[in-house]
Amino acid sequence: TPEQTAASSRFYPGKSAVELKSAAEKALTLLAPDRIRVEVKENEVRARHSYSYIANRIGYVGSTTSFSKVQAQGATWYDVTFDEEAGGTRARFTYLNAEPAGMFHPGLKSNLPVTADNNIDDFKLFHDRLEYLVGLRAAWTPCPSAPVAERQFIELCDQVGLQNAAP
Repeated sequence: TPEQTAASSRFYPGKSAVELKSAAEKALTLLAPDRIRVEVKENEVRARHSYSYIANRIGYVGSTTSFSKVQAQGATWYDVTFDEEAGGTRARFTYLNAEPAGMFHPGLKSNLPVTADNNIDDFKLFHDRLEYLVGLRAAWTPCPSAPVAERQFIELCDQVGLQNAAP
């Protein structure tokens, strides 16, 4: 939607791409300090969080149906790009989740599109945290305290294995 596309980017007055790249690297690393892979490029910060989850499998032998639980692999890719403009820098944050993933998508991805699966709350949360890390916001923005059953799923808060450490 136009709202999702607009929410994915934010202008940071008086801040350079170098400052924002450092802050984005830290914000992404804090999601899962021991399990996220982050790479800083010239005008981009890319990351990949890999996780395991239990999937239900259905099998058929003749007319008998069997159900089993198996361990599966998933991944979420994050991409932050930077464009310096007059008076500051615009940062664009996007992410893509894939279940199952595992060996089929081992690397980092860039140029991720905003999709219908993207939640505006993820964009707001990431940019609020980036603002804090570059000194434009007074306090770190935590994940919502309401249980996920009472609100929309937020990738940055609710994905399996994310720790959401504060700086």
